[in-house]
Amino acid sequence: MKNYIGLSLVLAALLSTSAFAKPRLGVELTSGMSSLGVLQYDDNYGVGAYLGGSYDNAALATHTTVVGGWAELRSPISVDKSLFFAYGVDASITTGKIAGNNIKSAYHFAPFVSLEKHLTDSTLLTMWTDVVSIDVLELENKSRVTTTSVFLTNLALIYYFN
Repeated sequence: MKNYIGLSLVLAALLSTSAFAKPRLGVELTSGMSSLGVLQYDDNYGVGAYLGGSYDNAALATHTTVVGGWAELRSPISVDKSLFFAYGVDASITTGKIAGNNIKSAYHFAPFVSLEKHLTDSTLLTMWTDVVSIDVLELENKSRVTTTSVFLTNLALIYYFN
């Protein structure tokens, strides 16, 4: 059985005048992974970087570290500015081991669209779809595999501590 643990650090830009004007520490529960990070949004954009990872609890033959970044443009679609439409791009690289094999090269690139709902000042529910997701994985002494997927959808609940 695999346990996935992720830590994400999302460093935000300093250009905002909304309630989300400063970086906020939060916990994110995403389909397949949870993370801890610092992130920032305003009514027009979101931008950041993250750190995540996973491990195989049974054999410890799989343990990875993921470093990436994302940027998005957003627009409120409700009068009270609690619901947003956003589009942007996410990119990451991965290091570590998979099934005992060292990762030589691994990266991910995906433009996305999303709906983001501020449930309260401390919680954000977001659903995003990677329009096209390109993942490349090359293990040492193994062949290179490129996977292209379309319309991959994820859901996340984010709780902000401050």
